[in-house]
Amino acid sequence: MSEFTQVVFTPGLNLAAPLLVEASAGTGKTYNIQNVYLRLILQEGLTVQQILVVTFTNAATQELRERLRSVLLHCRYELDCPSGDNPTPDLQRIRNALALANPGQDASHAAILKKRIQIALMDFDGAAIFTIHGFCKRVLERYAFECGHDPD
Repeated sequence: MSEFTQVVFTPGLNLAAPLLVEASAGTGKTYNIQNVYLRLILQEGLTVQQILVVTFTNAATQELRERLRSVLLHCRYELDCPSGDNPTPDLQRIRNALALANPGQDASHAAILKKRIQIALMDFDGAAIFTIHGFCKRVLERYAFECGHDPD
């Protein structure tokens, strides 16, 4: 388990600051990104439109999109009908995020978390998950005048 993987679930992690996850292939970048993404929605109350995820390749972008949607779906299932003992590592990750977001297991706060996840799932098609070049292209298209770029 990488050092950052352990840090992702510490209560003191500053989720309000930009987070850069960089490492070589196969070190768990996607795993850590989905953990931070889930915590941003649960703890910070951010919407999917307020979170920018940028990666290098189209394949990585597609994998991130699928894994982020999956973690949101699994979180909703766990909020609706908590699973029993012997959780899988993925389920344990979701339970860790939920415990950080609702340390007192307050039922009214759990309802808020459930609503946040449901909204995130409904809005997920508009999630900002891009390759670096795709993000730059979008910024240049959207803010062509401000960038001094020909809109055509």
